[in-house]
Amino acid sequence: MTWTAGVGCGAEPVNVVDGVRWNTAFAYLDPVRGHSRLAIVADAAVDRVLIANSRAVGRAVKDGQPLELHAELVVLSAGAYGTPEILLRSGIGSAADLREHGIEVHADLPGVGANLHDHPASQLEFAGTERLGEELELFARTCWLPEEQTLAKIASPVADGPFDLHVYPWVEPDEAQPSGWRCVVPVGLLTPKSRGRLRLLP
Repeated sequence: MTWTAGVGCGAEPVNVVDGVRWNTAFAYLDPVRGHSRLAIVADAAVDRVLIANSRAVGRAVKDGQPLELHAELVVLSAGAYGTPEILLRSGIGSAADLREHGIEVHADLPGVGANLHDHPASQLEFAGTERLGEELELFARTCWLPEEQTLAKIASPVADGPFDLHVYPWVEPDEAQPSGWRCVVPVGLLTPKSRGRLRLLP
């Protein structure tokens, strides 16, 4: 299958094995869970990154007690909001903002927590028809039936690139509908102009 950067519609690739959508843990963590060099600390919340002698040390809280995590390489991956929040508490961010909170500045990086933007989406939902239910059941007898199957790339009248909208319809079981199915048609904006910033509160 060939993918292009232009306008069009096609099958949506998903990481599915034997009907189960895989995540990072399934694909990369499960095969090495028993490795002697791997330690998994469950039910721990990362609090901050400690900087000592220009080295980063992770600090988490587990059962109300602080826990330091040492490694050759520290990778902080806590999402669009969690990552800058942890960095700011660690003294990495805008020096002026950090000093307002009495946080020791380890790195003056004003970009931490800045330039946040999201892809707003609007969607239509409607009941599947009886024929749709019949066709889906017939298809599922011989083939795997994913809920989300297609992706369309569309250029709106104000697009300044090859496309600026994603349409990604799906069908899902819904016992409240006579046919047993519900159809959802979301439209997502890929190029929002608004920007936000995450800062620590007093």
